[in-house]
Amino acid sequence: MKHTLPTLASRFLGILWLVTSVCMFVSCSDDTDEAGGNFKLYYPDMTDIGPSMTDVKIPAPTFQGATPGEFEIVAVTLNDETIENTCFVIDAATGEITINSTADTPVGEYKLTISCSVGGQYFTFKDIVKVTFLPRAPEGTVAEPNHILVMYNVVSDPNNISKLPTAQVKTAGEHVSITKYSIGTVTVNGEVLDKPEEMFEVSSSGEISILKSERFERGVIYSISLKLETAATGDTPCIAPDILAVEVASEPFSLEYPEYNTEEGWKMPNTSDDEGGSSFTSEVPVFVGSTDGIKYWIEIDNEKGKDKILIDETTGVISVPQGHGFDIGDKFKISVFVANTYLPEGKKLAELNLTITKYYKPLVDGLVFYEDTEVEQTDAFSITPRELEGYEEVSFNLLGNWKHLLSMTEDGTIQAEEGNNIAVGTYTVQIRVTNGDGTQKDYSFTLTVEENTKKFVWIKCGNNFGNGYEDDQYQNQFRFNEALSQDVYFPIQSNLGDKVNITWTISSLKPSAKGITCTVDNNQLKFSNSGEFTSSVHVAILTGTTTINEIEQSLSIPIFIHINQAKENCYVEYTPFAFRVNPKEGGTSVSPNIKKTDGTTVASTFAMDYRRSFNYFIWDGKNSITDDPQETGILKQLWGNANPKSAKGPMAYFTGNGTTPLSPEKLANQIGYVNNSTNAKYAVEIAKDKWKDNSGEFLHGFVRGQMIFQEVPTNEFNASTNQVFPLMIWLDPNYYPVTE
Repeated sequence: MKHTLPTLASRFLGILWLVTSVCMFVSCSDDTDEAGGNFKLYYPDMTDIGPSMTDVKIPAPTFQGATPGEFEIVAVTLNDETIENTCFVIDAATGEITINSTADTPVGEYKLTISCSVGGQYFTFKDIVKVTFLPRAPEGTVAEPNHILVMYNVVSDPNNISKLPTAQVKTAGEHVSITKYSIGTVTVNGEVLDKPEEMFEVSSSGEISILKSERFERGVIYSISLKLETAATGDTPCIAPDILAVEVASEPFSLEYPEYNTEEGWKMPNTSDDEGGSSFTSEVPVFVGSTDGIKYWIEIDNEKGKDKILIDETTGVISVPQGHGFDIGDKFKISVFVANTYLPEGKKLAELNLTITKYYKPLVDGLVFYEDTEVEQTDAFSITPRELEGYEEVSFNLLGNWKHLLSMTEDGTIQAEEGNNIAVGTYTVQIRVTNGDGTQKDYSFTLTVEENTKKFVWIKCGNNFGNGYEDDQYQNQFRFNEALSQDVYFPIQSNLGDKVNITWTISSLKPSAKGITCTVDNNQLKFSNSGEFTSSVHVAILTGTTTINEIEQSLSIPIFIHINQAKENCYVEYTPFAFRVNPKEGGTSVSPNIKKTDGTTVASTFAMDYRRSFNYFIWDGKNSITDDPQETGILKQLWGNANPKSAKGPMAYFTGNGTTPLSPEKLANQIGYVNNSTNAKYAVEIAKDKWKDNSGEFLHGFVRGQMIFQEVPTNEFNASTNQVFPLMIWLDPNYYPVTE
């Protein structure tokens, strides 16, 4: 995918020259923190490009930090005025920039602002590429000769004493006086060469010389443009585009066939004669060396393959026509030889293997390996793959989170255990099918999970967030921004409705109540005032017990309460504030809504970080890790030398007492943090594969910690009294959400 900006607002006549100078890591101030202060992007230092040149490429940037992607040119200025333009195209995946200048491209300095993503965050680098278009050199400015041929073994060896040819710049007539020469752009196969001054130079008299260098490549042509100053233009440079071509000649050096597997070689399936028989055609090989007078030929170790395995003498493509008569198991070793003008006798450059294999019917679109299936929630089920005519030795794999929610036997039967946690809904289950020859193709079937009225499957109590928050991720969460003036009630619902009697019990809040209590009253949750209203977040376990068909069944769910006290006139609201995440996989919470009590907007300097007072509460005894007393439990293992009661330790985003972000390398070692980068907007990141004890057992419960914030950060950020508990992290190692 490539991005381009629309047409230039204005154009000027004349063929122009452009100079591209590139800045190291220039970014908008708002984006600097997005990379933790350390992510850097680099384009080549300087590039001089000739006029009316198309498909000239500025190489992809190098970088310091994680791999960037989603590159886009977000702004272009000409002489510091914003314009629209068609000259620059960026490859979204790599960041490589292609320049397509025209004869009427306006003169002046262009600056490109480029954005990219790194690890899901977006960064903008202002004016990171600068491009200056200048006038063309006077007509009749040429180099004599305009084409030089040199041998690779001479030009690439700095110790070789052979003298290299030169070219002299000349002008038509006596009216042009060149006062200064310098090497401009040098391109190789359309791509701009970095640091051309290491390979070419021009004297004050206009003599162009080639400098011996190991950087030269075999069999390519270097196209050189010169930057000139004349008596007429003064200090303003102009360009003589593509004034000299330097061809580096070489004997055949190397040959590589794309997609050739060096371990297994080529495999050609054998088919019966009544199907026309199989055939084979290789990719065009990648040849390094001069192509002048090139010729390919092959030698085959097996007489059976002679005159049946062929090679194109000019392209090197290897083929086997139909009617070859080969048998399954036949093997051929193919030696490929190449000659050119500089080595007429040729040399062997490749040794390839071709094996004749069994024919497998190809996988095509539209095949149905699994029928659409309807099941009842939590019931065990089994789905057997269909046997399709002509397909044999196929194997199957579940894709995405389905490989965690379902299991698959060796014969491809899909199974779900009794009590599985696939929610009611209609899903597209993705399957990867591998054919007997190793080729693969993805297919799918529809799985419909219907309400189960025979078992106790789910409990829902809603929330008090308002309209638009009906999805499961918002269930059983209640936020209070002020003390209650009276008790409030929320009905407890289940998939059994009113068909059976259910006895409800609820545990005490963890940690203990700080202004709100939660009890059960006549099949409803009841919330009441309790003591001082203090910022906090809590969890309680609601359990329902009933008898169905003379069998007692129980089901428990967590109930979450957020006491949302304003600090510095700010409310910090994550919705949902119960962040359910699989500690094996890690994940990112929603970003909070940070609102001021007077309705004004929070300053862009707002900073927030975890600080202290971390707790862990088990989820209904799901594993052997117990509630954490902070000083000796699981959190102390995770905090190491730090104390989870008084230190943020592995949950920090900022270093020291201030608001300097940790480096990307240090953030990568954290178990979690509040991401203060611009686009993350204070979402909480939970690292994968780190929330576990020393034996490798993952936490299955709830973690909360105190956060602090300042709207205008100071050097004493850690001492902030704006202390809140806006989020409960729900760690569930069996949580694999599906969104189809």
